[in-house]
Amino acid sequence: MVWYKIGSADKPPGKFGIAHFFEHLMFKATANHAAGELDRAVAETGGSHNAFTSYDYSAFYERVAASALEQMMSFEADRMRNLTLTMMS
Repeated sequence: MVWYKIGSADKPPGKFGIAHFFEHLMFKATANHAAGELDRAVAETGGSHNAFTSYDYSAFYERVAASALEQMMSFEADRMRNLTLTMMS
């Protein structure tokens, strides 16, 4: 589980749902992994994963066998540093 100290309290005035929106974006592609690759890796271990956003934090977790911990932490580090955000028209 990885917790980030950002939540709904950190939104700019008049902008609602930004932290929750970014929570969802964190499940998209990164520079090193295609969209859906984390989902497939977790499923292959028989695990589960999800995220949630609260007032002052957002958290992401994977429930997997201990043998998959290093791979999951690699995914977490990658999506925090290399998230790919693109504009769609």
